[in-house]
Amino acid sequence: MKRLFCVISAALTMLASVPSVTAGESTSASFTYTVTGTAAAITGVTGAGTTLDIPAEIDGYTVTSIASQAFFGQDKLETVKLPETLVSIGDSAFAGCLSLTDIDLPDSVTTLGKSCFISCSALKTAELSSALTAIPEKCFYSCTSLSSVEIPSSVTSVGAEAFFSCTDLLSLTVPSTVTDIGTNAVGMQYNIRTGVSGVQGFVLTCEWDSAAQTYAEQNGLTYSIFVSFLKGDVNSDGLVDPADASLILVFNANIADNAPSIFNEQQMLAADYNGDGLIDSADASLILYDNANSA
Repeated sequence: MKRLFCVISAALTMLASVPSVTAGESTSASFTYTVTGTAAAITGVTGAGTTLDIPAEIDGYTVTSIASQAFFGQDKLETVKLPETLVSIGDSAFAGCLSLTDIDLPDSVTTLGKSCFISCSALKTAELSSALTAIPEKCFYSCTSLSSVEIPSSVTSVGAEAFFSCTDLLSLTVPSTVTDIGTNAVGMQYNIRTGVSGVQGFVLTCEWDSAAQTYAEQNGLTYSIFVSFLKGDVNSDGLVDPADASLILVFNANIADNAPSIFNEQQMLAADYNGDGLIDSADASLILYDNANSA
C-alpha cells in the first residue's frame, strides 16, 4: 500500500510540472502556439531568459505570426531572433520588454500590431521590414532609448503616437511614400510643464511638399528637405541643360528688379548647382560649362 501511494504521488507530481495548455493550443519546448491549417502563431513562452530564438517551424507547422501580447512583460529579454517565415506581429506582442535592446524584422513581415513595442525603454535600434506597409499607433511609444530607425519606402502610413516620447530619436527621415501621419506620431513628447511639445533637437528629414513636411510645419518641428531630384534640373524635365541655365538668369533678373520669385522651394534647391547657398550667374555658367563638356 505504501509503495502504491508513492507511485501515485510521483505521477501527480509529473502532471503538475507539465505546462498548462488551453483548448486548441500546443506546446513545443518553451513556446505555446495555436495552429491554423499548416501555420503556427506563437502565443507565449516560458523560461525565455535574456535571449530568444523563435523557430521557423514547430512540430511541422510553419511559424507565420506572433500573437497579441505573446511576450508581454518579458522584462529580462534582451535579444530576439525572428524567423524569415514570420508575416505578422500582433498588438502589444513585445510591450513592456524593458531590457530588449534591438529588433530586426525580417523582410517577410508585412504587418505590425498596435503598441507592438510600447515601453521597450532599452530599445536602441529597430530594423524595419522592407515589406512593411504601416507603422501602427503607439508602435514604439515611450521607447526612450531608441536612436536609430529607418522608415522603408514600402510604408504609407505612420499611426498616432507611433514614436511618441522617443526622446533619443533626434533625427528621422520620412519618405514621400508616407501619405498619412497621425497625431503626435514623431518628434513629440509630454512635458510636465508645457504638455505635449516637440522633442528638443529633433529634425525631420522629408521631401518637398510631402505629408511629412506638412506634419512638421503643423507641429512646429524643425525639418530639412531631402533632395531627391537632379541637381541643376530646375524645370524638372530630367535634363540639366541651357534651358535650366536660362531659368536661373531670369530668376536673378527678377530678384534684381524686386519682382516675385519664379521658383518654388524645390526649384531653388535644384538651382543652387554649385552648392554655395546662392542662386546666381555662377550656377548658370557652371551648368552651361558642364553641358558643353558632356556633349
